[in-house]
Amino acid sequence: MKSELTIRSPKEITQSPDILALIGKWHAALDRRVGSAELTANTAAVYKRGFGKFIDWIDDQQLQAVEPDTIRDWIAYMKGKEYKPGSINTWLAGVKAFFRWAVEVRLTAYNPADSVKGASRRGATQHRRELLTDDEVRRLLAMPDAASAVGVRDLAILAIFVYTGVRTVEIHRANLDNLRTQNRQLVLYVQGKGRAEADESVVITAGALRELYAWLAIRGDKPGALFTSLSNRSRGDRLSLR
Repeated sequence: MKSELTIRSPKEITQSPDILALIGKWHAALDRRVGSAELTANTAAVYKRGFGKFIDWIDDQQLQAVEPDTIRDWIAYMKGKEYKPGSINTWLAGVKAFFRWAVEVRLTAYNPADSVKGASRRGATQHRRELLTDDEVRRLLAMPDAASAVGVRDLAILAIFVYTGVRTVEIHRANLDNLRTQNRQLVLYVQGKGRAEADESVVITAGALRELYAWLAIRGDKPGALFTSLSNRSRGDRLSLR
């Protein structure tokens, strides 16, 4: 690891802090936000892991400064390794969170990740969607009644939406056997719109694992739809898209 890693700022911005020296402070800031219930522990863990992957790549490349194209090169590297867009964007969220924090606490005046866009899903029609804030995510995941079976199911669905970026139709089509373990990670194979089969996978990150396992304990191991109805009239059937 290089002894110093700086931000390559535009010429009019001269402040270039050592990123490596800030990581511990950022982790402490994330932990403080978890303690105040401003951020979930799972979200903080996802951020730390994503930024850690970025720093590991920086180390391998023996780079000494970070600029927007550095982050784009990292994304291209991960795409070349055939990581799925959902996984790439989850890790990118950690990189964006670090630089956003560094600007907010005035440790730097420039955010090199601000203009970097996430990886697009193959063959997907692009729609502009605003990212949820941490507070919006927290309030969204607090909505289901986790004391009820329906609430456990709905919380698992919401957590997968938030932490993987899958679409409604992909959740609707998902079957139990689409869940598999690869490289010691739980992944969900999804069948996107216009696809004949579930041929693209997303990693179920730490933010959704507990919620998904809680639902599976209720659902059982009967083959079929991953998320099923719990109503008396259609119990066990695939959830409707409506």
